[in-house]
Amino acid sequence: MDAPSNVVRLPTAAPRKPNNHRFKEQRAAGYEAKQASVFRERYINPRVRAVMGDAETIMGIEQTPALLIASALFALADPDTQQKAMEQLAPGAVVGRKAHIQAIATMRRLRATTIGEQYDFYNAIDELEKRRS
Repeated sequence: MDAPSNVVRLPTAAPRKPNNHRFKEQRAAGYEAKQASVFRERYINPRVRAVMGDAETIMGIEQTPALLIASALFALADPDTQQKAMEQLAPGAVVGRKAHIQAIATMRRLRATTIGEQYDFYNAIDELEKRRS
């Protein structure tokens, strides 16, 4: 293909796109080692692993009308109010009260999260369900 007439090729321009073959063998060897590993099936993405605790806690909560109403009200609150509510429950969660831990986990999931964080959370739930079956 010829360049349009209004395009000037600079003298310093590369004649073609260079191939980057640097570390090609190492990348291939690393990929093969990962595929041959006995731990390949046990790998969990670190972002998914980080939310597995919340996912496990939320999976253990029985949904009631009161929980759904409280969750809806919490989701409608502004971020400062959400933070204050979580701070009120934090002392109970620190000492290990199950209801407080469940409330904090639910509130963390209801806060404004990115699509990636939501995706990681759903992957954590899927992973936990796979382990249970």
